[in-house]
Amino acid sequence: MKMIYAKKGLNLQKLFSANVLLWSLLCFPLLSGAFLPLSLSQKENIRQEIRRFMQDKQIPGVQMAIAHNGEVIWKEAFGFADIEQQLPLSNHQKMRIASISKALSAIGVGRLMEQGKLKLDAEIQTYVPYFPRKQYPITVAEVAGHIAGIRNYKGNEYQNTQHFGSVQEALGMFMNDSLEFRPRSKYMYATYNWNLMSAVIEGAANENFLTWMKREVFLPLEMRNTEAEDWRLSRHNTVQYYQLKNGKPSPAPFVDNSNKWAGGGFLSTAEDVAKMGAVGNGKLLKPETFSILTKPQLLDNGTNTGYGIGWAIDQKPAKIIVGHTGSAVGGSSIFALQPHSQITV
Repeated sequence: MKMIYAKKGLNLQKLFSANVLLWSLLCFPLLSGAFLPLSLSQKENIRQEIRRFMQDKQIPGVQMAIAHNGEVIWKEAFGFADIEQQLPLSNHQKMRIASISKALSAIGVGRLMEQGKLKLDAEIQTYVPYFPRKQYPITVAEVAGHIAGIRNYKGNEYQNTQHFGSVQEALGMFMNDSLEFRPRSKYMYATYNWNLMSAVIEGAANENFLTWMKREVFLPLEMRNTEAEDWRLSRHNTVQYYQLKNGKPSPAPFVDNSNKWAGGGFLSTAEDVAKMGAVGNGKLLKPETFSILTKPQLLDNGTNTGYGIGWAIDQKPAKIIVGHTGSAVGGSSIFALQPHSQITV
């Protein structure tokens, strides 16, 4: 589920739970495989709810896709890709998926674990020797779960306009800063954790991060419309991004997301994102590996963080939902998988 509009600075757990609730209500018939395939009336009810949501929130365009057992069973686009040009949004236009990039990159982490190239309990410097040691040692798992003490954005970093030519170069934004807290003493969601994780993937694979992700993750999952955002290349098949200004959509400012590919820099379609749910059904990753990615990490005091390895977990009795939300300049995204029913929205 992807929308051309974003809000900044929301708590991930609250945002994930709220959006899961919202789309559970919109797609309520989907929460049990017994309701599949969807009837025409069920689809029309969901369409009406989405249009009502778009009108209430002043959202120019929405892509939505639903998958069952890893297969996309319905996809649809609503609204406009460009309001000024009155260009309708299509299912094939690429949009910013924001922090869903973390869950996608985490699938790459799982691949490397299965290949025996990466261990979650290893110190970061095992795979990123150029990353400075801090006042405390930090592990791969701690970084991937936002409990290592890596800082978040400062100043205008969220709206970065500088282009970075490599993962290592982008780490320069924060790599020399001290940790914000002792690892596992606190949970603090920060995109820079996954900037660092892209360097971990690159080091463990001994290959360029983007090249490796395309071959080992995107192509096996048949995510043919997924790529790193690079404004220097053609904007063919992308959209105009918007943000609310005085209660109305207005073109969003220019940003360069090369500073955070794994953390929030991928472009994709709702259809491609829905295909990610296949990893919960044994495609690409072993079930035990997927369980590790989606197991909430604990702090030293036993507090459940609600976050695993790049995946958020919404734990309600008999209805666990995993996935991620995203908030970027000009776009918001929701990726939710219910493992029990194998429904992905």
